[in-house]
Amino acid sequence: MYNETQTVVSSRERKIRIDRERLLDTAVQWFPMERKRKAEKIATVRKLIGILIPLALVFASLMLLVHSSVMMSAKSTEYERLRGESADLELEAEWLKNKLTVKNDILEIESIARNKLGMVKEEYLNSHYVSVLADEGVEYYGTSQNESVLVSLLGSLRG
Repeated sequence: MYNETQTVVSSRERKIRIDRERLLDTAVQWFPMERKRKAEKIATVRKLIGILIPLALVFASLMLLVHSSVMMSAKSTEYERLRGESADLELEAEWLKNKLTVKNDILEIESIARNKLGMVKEEYLNSHYVSVLADEGVEYYGTSQNESVLVSLLGSLRG
């Protein structure tokens, strides 16, 4: 029984295939332009795809090229800015080192103390000045001979 059912199905399928082929042959005879139009549409789509894909690839490549160029320009600008900043900082560091060296120089400290702050050496603090009349001179009683000569010289220059 199974074979008979299978034979019946296969004969029906054969008949359907034959009818379909006949129908297609009739359609080709009666409507030949439909197939031709469909084939032309397919060919047109293939041509468009053949043109659009390379164009899309070229466009993507150009966009990547422009992007990389812009990024390089931005990084170059940033590099130059940082390089300038670095040079400025190096100059400032050098200036600060020089300033620190000057500040640590004992002669410079002494000069600032005398000129800006009005300080005197300790040996002049132990000196005693005697007030006399304006038409008389000032006498200095110091501890060493050189100091008394210096003070005498200063007194004579003053008037």
